[in-house]
Amino acid sequence: MLKKYGMLILLILFFCNPSYSKQKEYYIKCKIDNYKDYKNAYLYNYYWGKYNLIDTAKVINGEFEFRLATDSPVGVYKIRISPDKVIENIIFNNEDIELTADYKNLTETLEFQKSQENKIYLLYNNYLNREKNRDKALNYLLTFYQEEDTFYKNIQDEFKKIRENNRLVINQLMNDNKNLIVTKLIKYEQLPYPENDSTLSIIQFLYEHFWDNFDFNDTLLLYSPILDSKINDYFTLYENASLSRDEQEENFKIPADKLLKITQNNDKIFNFIVEKILNDSETFGLLNLYQYVADKILSDITCVDESQIQEIQNKSIKLSHLTVGNTAIDFEITKEIKLSDIKSDFTLLIFWDSQCPHCFKTLSELKSFYNEAKKRNFEIVGVSNDTSSVELKKAIIERGYKWFNVCDFKGWQSTLFKKYNILATPTMFLLDKNKKIISRPINAKQVIDKIKKAG
Repeated sequence: MLKKYGMLILLILFFCNPSYSKQKEYYIKCKIDNYKDYKNAYLYNYYWGKYNLIDTAKVINGEFEFRLATDSPVGVYKIRISPDKVIENIIFNNEDIELTADYKNLTETLEFQKSQENKIYLLYNNYLNREKNRDKALNYLLTFYQEEDTFYKNIQDEFKKIRENNRLVINQLMNDNKNLIVTKLIKYEQLPYPENDSTLSIIQFLYEHFWDNFDFNDTLLLYSPILDSKINDYFTLYENASLSRDEQEENFKIPADKLLKITQNNDKIFNFIVEKILNDSETFGLLNLYQYVADKILSDITCVDESQIQEIQNKSIKLSHLTVGNTAIDFEITKEIKLSDIKSDFTLLIFWDSQCPHCFKTLSELKSFYNEAKKRNFEIVGVSNDTSSVELKKAIIERGYKWFNVCDFKGWQSTLFKKYNILATPTMFLLDKNKKIISRPINAKQVIDKIKKAG
């Protein structure tokens, strides 16, 4: 009898012990119909601006399963089931997930049998997709009418009704699911909208209120693509196609300043913002903006991760030599001629690639001007990142590029591409007769206008 009671007590203690009763891991179970002959599926989580591979699962008859530890970060995940098929926007919030889909049409057939977070997010995304189709149809109708036409106004009114209805539907969805993190993500996706009596235009309103729905103390922002995407959208508000690169960079200082100011209370979010702005500035050749933000970080702001400081300082010094007003880095064009030896009032450095269609468009426009501009004392030096001398020579001869052309056939590891920090083609530097950088044109028109204006 005592043995029975002793065994019972042990069983009670075993099952009541938190270390045994607590779930040790979560699962993501997937069943994909019409799955092709791929042996593995891959799970990624999102953090700090990119997706990271965290698990691999064997696929058997279209079925596979991932396991997640209980300390796995809450946030957005994705599953790659083949080189060209991905299930996006899977939310993990400490719950098991079960999903099914058809390989031939993932988006339309995706369903979640388990996970309230994902059921709601799928419902939301499906609703948005339907509304986008309605918008496309109405936009198509608008092309048949003039603004003064009555039916044009009717379509505009319909647009307004749709927007208002969308806000009501989405707000109701969020109110019904306040305890889910998907509600936060949906809220972050929404743009603030002015009240009916607002005298501000939509753009003016967004300049001031774009970030009203955001909580920059919420580190979930680092585990979702939403912040990265919204930063891109925010800077797009300040884009103006009529501006030169330098003027555009001046304009971009406004959103940069705003973001640095409103995110200082959370070091992690702030450091991400700094890294994002600096990386994008470098990638898109916005060197003045890079210098501006780097100078602010290094002189005014103290909450930057110390590991970033040295990198920012080194990069800032390197890029400072490539901004307007500095002398271009000299290099050999041939064994007999250096860049500094060219005697012309204007010299254009253009970094290009014979496999780049946009490069050919720009070079074609420059070629027409170059052929008629010799009297203006204008020279071009093309620097290619080609790896094949055959392909480069073919492009130069067939397209009639009669200016100087330089290439060391190292691709993106080209010495001059490295020295000039070239991350995209075409990239241009316009130099004066002393080989000082006077402009970093975005397109051929800006080159031509600058030279013509100088007479």
